[in-house]
Amino acid sequence: MTMSKQTARNQCVGKKGSVASAVSWEHQEGGVVERRRFDGLLLSLSNRIKNASSRDLEMEINDGLKDVVAYFGVDRISLWEFTGDGKEAGLKYFFSTPGAEPPRETVRHDLIPYVFEKLNKSEMVEVSRLEDLPAAAEADRQYLHELGIKSFLIIPLIVGGIHRGALSLAVMRTKYAWTDVDIVQVQRIGTVIANGLDRKIAHHLLEERIRFETLISDISARFVNLPHEMVDREINDALRRVLELFKVEYCVLFEINKEEGSACVNHISYAPGVLPLPEHVDVRGLYPGAYDLLVRQGKHICKTKLEDVKGEVDRANNRAMGFEAAINIPIPSVHPLMYVITLATREKRNWSEEFIPRLRQLGGIFVGALIRKRTETILRESEELNSAVLASLNDHVVILDRDGRIIEGNEAWERFVRGNGGALGSTPRGTKYMGVCRCSVLDGDPFAQTALDGIHSVLDGSRELFSLEYPCHCSTEERWFLMRVLPLKREEGGVVISHGNITERKKNEASLQQAYTEIQRLKEQLEAENSFLRKEMLQEQGIADIVGDSEAIKVTFQQVAQVAPTDSTVLVQGETGTGKELVAQAIHNTSRRRDKLMVKVNCASLPSALIESELFGREKGAYTGALTKQAGRFDIAHGSTIFLDEIGELSLELQSKLLRVLQEGTFERLGSPKTIHVDVRVIAATNRNLAEEVKKGTFREDLFYRLNVFPIHVPPLRERIGDIPALVWAFVNEFTDKMGKKINKITKRDMENLQRYAWPGNVRELRNVIEHAVIVSSTDTLNVRLPDNGKPESKAVMTLEETESSHIRNILQLTGWRIKGEGGAAQLLGMNPSTLYSRMLKLGISTRQ
Repeated sequence: MTMSKQTARNQCVGKKGSVASAVSWEHQEGGVVERRRFDGLLLSLSNRIKNASSRDLEMEINDGLKDVVAYFGVDRISLWEFTGDGKEAGLKYFFSTPGAEPPRETVRHDLIPYVFEKLNKSEMVEVSRLEDLPAAAEADRQYLHELGIKSFLIIPLIVGGIHRGALSLAVMRTKYAWTDVDIVQVQRIGTVIANGLDRKIAHHLLEERIRFETLISDISARFVNLPHEMVDREINDALRRVLELFKVEYCVLFEINKEEGSACVNHISYAPGVLPLPEHVDVRGLYPGAYDLLVRQGKHICKTKLEDVKGEVDRANNRAMGFEAAINIPIPSVHPLMYVITLATREKRNWSEEFIPRLRQLGGIFVGALIRKRTETILRESEELNSAVLASLNDHVVILDRDGRIIEGNEAWERFVRGNGGALGSTPRGTKYMGVCRCSVLDGDPFAQTALDGIHSVLDGSRELFSLEYPCHCSTEERWFLMRVLPLKREEGGVVISHGNITERKKNEASLQQAYTEIQRLKEQLEAENSFLRKEMLQEQGIADIVGDSEAIKVTFQQVAQVAPTDSTVLVQGETGTGKELVAQAIHNTSRRRDKLMVKVNCASLPSALIESELFGREKGAYTGALTKQAGRFDIAHGSTIFLDEIGELSLELQSKLLRVLQEGTFERLGSPKTIHVDVRVIAATNRNLAEEVKKGTFREDLFYRLNVFPIHVPPLRERIGDIPALVWAFVNEFTDKMGKKINKITKRDMENLQRYAWPGNVRELRNVIEHAVIVSSTDTLNVRLPDNGKPESKAVMTLEETESSHIRNILQLTGWRIKGEGGAAQLLGMNPSTLYSRMLKLGISTRQ
């Protein structure tokens, strides 16, 4: 400050003036003079900054700061710029008087935390004496004392509505009493500088935007109709131009394999003297945080300095490569590839978010060109491969256009044509192949017309493939060929015809027929003996866990857990569809026999005449039609478990034989006196009340007590209503996986209706209802339709014969009254046709509709 200003000020305000004193001082004669001097300073500073070009602005600001120092008589003035998080300030401009130490280039938050806290709140800091700082500012006091500062004034700079930095005045020679006038004047100077910087930033951004838009347009134009062999060169050249525009050290287009987590550096531009990047980078391992954001989430990353990088692993590897600031923008592509365009620098850098969409657009231009290049390369390689394959084939191959003219033929075809003479001896490209076939028809070739019709059918699209075996004998040998006609999958249409020599195959067929017949006989015998095992293994793969946590089902679970470790016989009782087989499977799966297959027998589905041989086996010739030896189900279940479903359907004779197996573990096959010993655990199931059947005399009492060692009751679905939601979702997930649908909602009303329904068919009926609902659902909400609006149909009680008669009639209706043969009623019912005829005669069912 000049002496005149200081003298005038001291006359009015002394050491610490008030606002009123400052106003009074300004109205006195000395104050008016000083005010005019300040207005001249402010006007000069404003004109300097306003009229300066972008290139001269820095010089004008420095000269202006020199005038400010001279006006206030301080030792130093500094203009600071904050980083994005406000934790650090970098020196932009300063002026120091001779003998005063220049300021440090950067100041961190932890060195003067009190000052940073005030500035981040947009508050000024005015200190006439370091002793005036509060106790909380002890760190600030020590740091400023080390710098030799005795008094200072710092005001925040707001540029474009953003807290950009601060303007500080420092006195080192003597203490300085800041007045309200000083503060107001410094704030006005700060406003002028802030406005100038705001214009500079806006002008710089505008120039940069114009240059970038021009660059984008130019690059886009260069990539239009660009030959694929020039794509890589043009991408590298474009990256170089982007690098020069943004003044960064690295501009890279990374190709990332999302399945492998690795990046390939195929396109890159470097600034001189920087460390080169490796050709392959383990992005997932070296930069896990960036990989998650870019690849998994598809988000861009903008980092102004190394400290902004999240994750110690990412930060350490960025530090090793020398990266300080970077911008990474993901560009989607064809799976499993994606691309990332990266700009990186070794210095801190504030990135403008407005360039991100344009950089993404630029990356899209690059990726589109790479995809076109890859497609054209694949197409060219495919064409070259097709030509090579065609030439290497031994089959005679000829290609026809949609009009049947020959457009290509391989070397084998040419040799075949030359060696046959006649009509085939003159078939150059352009010849109508159909004419050759018609000549053969006229010559009496019985296969020519068939070939002609077949080629036409493929050409007109009525069939996808035509094949024909035909003779083509010559004077020295008999030859056979296989002709195959396939459509050309292209817009122009056409077909590919191949003629493969199958003479050797034809010669071998006769000699192999006898051996094949024997192999077939042995194969059928082996399949007959192992058909049960294969079927049960397939069924085993489909077994699901029992779903539910109601008290009723928990009792069943507890009983399963109790009896499973033992070898005791178990009787599983419950209504139809309650899941008795699942309970049996659960017992077996948790027993010591679980390593072997559980053998299952449905006593109700096996014909009464065959059930004994199915259970206990037979010897060859045991009865009419017993052409081979057959092992019984108890043989197969040796060392394992046998599950006898619908045990109540066994005849009294078989009940007696079963009782012997349970008591002694022995039986004889049909047609053999030899006693067989087996170690089999028996689990039986029924939906009947066996105790009542004992009273009726239809079930042996001793067998009942032998089976009833450990009874388990499987509760009906109506007794475990709380399990219905879990069962519904289990079936929804099962069927949506099979059908490729997505269902994730069930209305509350539908779920309540499902829980109110009586479920006479129990879990099986529920499963069928859910399967139907998944089929008819066209949205993500399950469309549930209960039978008869949720009211089970009332049915009259029928006798066993009436039920059997009704079932046979339903099957006959299904097969159109066909009894024998593939898909006939006998096959569907699992019965011998003669047995079915007998049952129909007994039940009074006509053999014709």
